[in-house]
Amino acid sequence: MFVVLSVKRHGNGRLVGQKWRAAWRAVSPAQTVYSHAILHKQFSSDDNPRRNWKTDIYTIPNMITASRIVASPFLSYAIAYDMKVAALTGCVVFGFTDWLDGYLAKKLDQRTVLGAYLDPAADKCMITALTVGLMVKDMIPLPLAALILARDAALIGCSVYLRLRDKPKDQAFFDVEHTNFVIVPSILSKVNTAMQFVLLGSTLSHYALAWPVLEQLEPLWWGTGFTTLLSGLGYLDGSGLKFFRKTSSSIKSSIAQRLKGVMPKEEDKQDKEGK
Repeated sequence: MFVVLSVKRHGNGRLVGQKWRAAWRAVSPAQTVYSHAILHKQFSSDDNPRRNWKTDIYTIPNMITASRIVASPFLSYAIAYDMKVAALTGCVVFGFTDWLDGYLAKKLDQRTVLGAYLDPAADKCMITALTVGLMVKDMIPLPLAALILARDAALIGCSVYLRLRDKPKDQAFFDVEHTNFVIVPSILSKVNTAMQFVLLGSTLSHYALAWPVLEQLEPLWWGTGFTTLLSGLGYLDGSGLKFFRKTSSSIKSSIAQRLKGVMPKEEDKQDKEGK
């Protein structure tokens, strides 16, 4: 739930988008990671003061995404009980709604920070559901299934632990607009996610339609296992974890100054960085 795929998903219309691009070029790399949440609150809240993480869940795109999370266990159930048509249809519906929520978020101008967290969480739930169901039917090797599930469980568990450890006491757990860290996926991690979807989709097709043949899936087993292992180990050195040492108010002030064309002096900037 704390994995951010892309900060480009956020914004509120053309005017806000222009401010986003201006701020994106202005802030330093350390600020860039966190600026998506600050800018979302600074500009979106001005247009709609009542909008927050509690109301964002009721937007149409986020409700579609949340429904995928809730319905994910159905895929495992359908596969385990030989409901082949239902399982294949459900997988297609999940894929369509994954595209639909992103399309509606742009079309209806309902892109939110919460939605950027829910969407990858829904993808992980779908991967988990398919992996468990196909593992029960012996469609994928047990070690590969265990590796996929263990990696995702470790990432989610680490995220929950860090969130509980570092969030202020008066801040809600799901108030992700004010989180002080993100897990940034590497290129290898994105490749691994794509390979997992290809493997699970192809295996489900073999299970339901007897195509492709099982021998054609073996290279995908090795490729997916290799990228899953490497991408998981890649987070151990901390390269995929970004913390924000500056407070949200200082980042917001810096961004606001630069948007207004007020650039702080170089000496002051160095003093602030030294602090």
